[in-house]
Amino acid sequence: MRPTTDRPGFLRRNLWVLITATVLVAACIGAGLQQMERSRELDAQSGEIAGLERQLATARAAEDEAAEANTYEALGVTKSRLVADRAVIDDVLATAFTWHDGESYEAARANLVDSFGLDEKGPFLTEFMPPATRTVVDGTSQYYIDAVGLVFSLGKNVNVDPMRVTGTDYEYTVVADIDVSSSNVRPGSDGTTPTEARRMLLRITVDNEGEVTALTSAPPSERTQASR
Repeated sequence: MRPTTDRPGFLRRNLWVLITATVLVAACIGAGLQQMERSRELDAQSGEIAGLERQLATARAAEDEAAEANTYEALGVTKSRLVADRAVIDDVLATAFTWHDGESYEAARANLVDSFGLDEKGPFLTEFMPPATRTVVDGTSQYYIDAVGLVFSLGKNVNVDPMRVTGTDYEYTVVADIDVSSSNVRPGSDGTTPTEARRMLLRITVDNEGEVTALTSAPPSERTQASR
């Protein structure tokens, strides 16, 4: 015969153990439910915070846009005109500061006169970007730019700000980085040519027909970065 279990005695002997186990299980379930609820609350709070941050960002952008609009209104400029003039200014900069030898330099000067109406005898083309000089190397006359292998290209950082309006002429201040390198310098081990960025300051005036009526520039006075 199989032994029988004295169930009432067993329950009496293990009552506190059973009670304790039941309490622990209940506590664990309660803690788990509380943790789930807390997680839901934290997720809800995170969503609210993200929403508030988006609202603040939108409000700041609106304030900045309103401030910009007020500035434009004070200067008497229109946004459509700024967009059109910016395209002209970008073309002027790309033409003036993108060349790789003496011939392309002279072509850039001619393009500034023919395409943008610059005065060949004005200060920009006589002082800042004068006709290319020549030198003699090994008994051969060549452009000095070719002798030193000078290469210019317009960098990525270009800032254009309207300064004043006179009639239909808009005057702008332009700060642009120009990448300067030399074709006579061998590339580094990584295959890149050493390049130095120089910051240019220009003042440019554009009329309502998109012609440049004035352009002046200060020589590069600041090295902004260098790649070796």
